Amino acid sequence: MPILDGFVRVCGLTIRRKHMASAARIIAQTCEWYLSCHWNQQYWDMSKNGELLPLEHLKSCTETGNGVTIFDIGANRGDYARLASTVLPNSIVHCFEIIPDTRLTLRKMLSGMSNVIISDYGLSNKSGSLDVVCESENDERAHVKSRYDTEGGYLSSVRVTTGDSYVGERGIERIDLLKIDTEGHDMMVLEGFRDSLNKGVIRIVQFEYGYTWIRSRKLLKDAYELLESSKYKVGRLYPDGVMFKKYNWVKDEHYRMGNYVAVHERSEDIFNLLKLRNL
Repeated sequence: MPILDGFVRVCGLTIRRKHMASAARIIAQTCEWYLSCHWNQQYWDMSKNGELLPLEHLKSCTETGNGVTIFDIGANRGDYARLASTVLPNSIVHCFEIIPDTRLTLRKMLSGMSNVIISDYGLSNKSGSLDVVCESENDERAHVKSRYDTEGGYLSSVRVTTGDSYVGERGIERIDLLKIDTEGHDMMVLEGFRDSLNKGVIRIVQFEYGYTWIRSRKLLKDAYELLESSKYKVGRLYPDGVMFKKYNWVKDEHYRMGNYVAVHERSEDIFNLLKLRNL
């Protein structure tokens, strides 16, 4: 349609020339808001953003929820651990919080919860110590220091081990849900579970992906390659389910903050419950 094509070209040229006009900026901001909603981006209300779904479906696929093992890595102040314990009261929740001051708060917030185990170290892709950048005490945005850091704040040296080492030392045979939220260190945590992933020890993985990964120079592609090679299906989490799909670097490497979920091929029941129906 030549007329329509011409109209589109004129509109595009006008927008480019007038991109700083008030009306153009309002339209751009509105479009950004729409895309943020479209991608379920930076929506952290766990009761509405879809994070309840893996827990609820895990409960429905496990008799009475007994014996369920959950890892909460980047537990912060314990909001997710409390949510998991509410949905699955008979579960065991292993919490890891790398920041010492935040870990003290975590212990206070979860005191009296006999189903919660809090470790005195964090998880990474190798054992040893890491320098973490904190802007303040109990900093929710604290992150592992990289050579690209230009931000202020103080350094805290913290102890870390690998997930595989932790699993092996405690004789854990199954992890039903591995939740990771570590401000850009998520890929390194996943790498520390490489053996457990390869063996199918972990049924469900939930990790956060977004602009925090830029600092660590990691790609969503890295997570897809690790998980798919271990027979997991991967997709972005939405309020009504997970959009499982193959990775496409043009469409998927956008660094929009949100959660991704991976389900092992042996957990087909949970996969079928989680996958989006309106595709």
